[in-house]
Amino acid sequence: MTQRPSPSLQARLPLAGISLNDPEQKLGIKSYTIQSDYTVSCDAFSLSVASEDPRQLYGLECQPIDITINGNPVLAGRIDVSRIADNVTAEYEGRDFMADLVECNVDPSLKMNSGFTIGDAIVLAAGPVGIASAVGEEEAVLRNIKTGASLGQPARPSALAEKLEKNKPEPGKGIYQYLNQICVRLGCTMQPNPADRTMIVVSEPDYDQAPAYVIRRSLDPANSSTNNILTASCTRDLSRFPSHCLITAKGTPAKKNQFGKVVAKAKPGVYVAEDFNPTVFKDQADIENLVVKGRRKPGDTSPLNGKLYRLYYQRDDKSKNVSQLENKKDRVFADRNKESIQYTATVQGHTSTSGALYANNTIVAVRDELTQVFEDLWVAGVTYKYDEGGGATTELRCWRKKTFQIGAK
Repeated sequence: MTQRPSPSLQARLPLAGISLNDPEQKLGIKSYTIQSDYTVSCDAFSLSVASEDPRQLYGLECQPIDITINGNPVLAGRIDVSRIADNVTAEYEGRDFMADLVECNVDPSLKMNSGFTIGDAIVLAAGPVGIASAVGEEEAVLRNIKTGASLGQPARPSALAEKLEKNKPEPGKGIYQYLNQICVRLGCTMQPNPADRTMIVVSEPDYDQAPAYVIRRSLDPANSSTNNILTASCTRDLSRFPSHCLITAKGTPAKKNQFGKVVAKAKPGVYVAEDFNPTVFKDQADIENLVVKGRRKPGDTSPLNGKLYRLYYQRDDKSKNVSQLENKKDRVFADRNKESIQYTATVQGHTSTSGALYANNTIVAVRDELTQVFEDLWVAGVTYKYDEGGGATTELRCWRKKTFQIGAK
């Protein structure tokens, strides 16, 4: 396996005007862990910092911090926790700036008027914690920002064009919780821009992009020199997926689909429903034959003959139209189906052989003979680790493409 050069990590505190790895100040980062996940509200970090003068390590709680690897922005956040030990080292932990939205409640005076876009809603609700703009990923291409590579430009999320109905948050809701529920109904996510702590990017997973990296593991000694996987595992988990999903609301206006067919009528108890789609388990061809099609209602005692029936039901009275109910249903399926394959691999260094930094919402081509995974997977999350003894590694957490389908299909 080819040795990779040590990564260059910089951790700068812009308000304090210092860097935590500044040789002139006799500050040095001895180890770090940075977790970045597309499906989690906040990215997180921990840094172990040594200094000859312990006074340099005091009073850094709540300081903003900007972290880059090889010059690529990976996290803009804040120090939450500090621990100072006897050997003149400090452990700092924190999260990205999305944590400010998580920990801050929505102001009770907020009024969300009809006709607002999700961008308007984000800036209005999150403005008090410093968010000044919300853009689509075609405007701030996060995978290019994080990887330092030109991996193409995704399409503008359709959610940005949707108009919201009048909406008032419940007392005590966090800003992130309030906005995220709107995003679920519109079929999008909020992602932090690590290069600009005042900007949130409205994003959907992009499964159509070409693979940014290849990771491989061969059991043939003749080919093992090309291996770049240190450790890996694949879990195929069928314990939670629903066979039938049902989402209801109070009343939803009639809407026609692309074929002109009315898919819901304006009446109480409007709902959307969908049966399990077996294509996400494509490596287990017999799964469809083991799952009941359709909905079984109370009192139905017809024999199952060993087949599986699982209903997922949820009521969502804040969805305002059929499209929002559909997005809610898709998110439920996404949350349960994504576990059909969970592939985790640890590789050496933080960059691929092409020099691109590993990042979430990218595609990796996996060729792993040991776990028998031979397909392109979506990178949901990455964890960068480094210590002086073991060097740098990156853990990639991957799912099958389109199992986390949340936006327009």
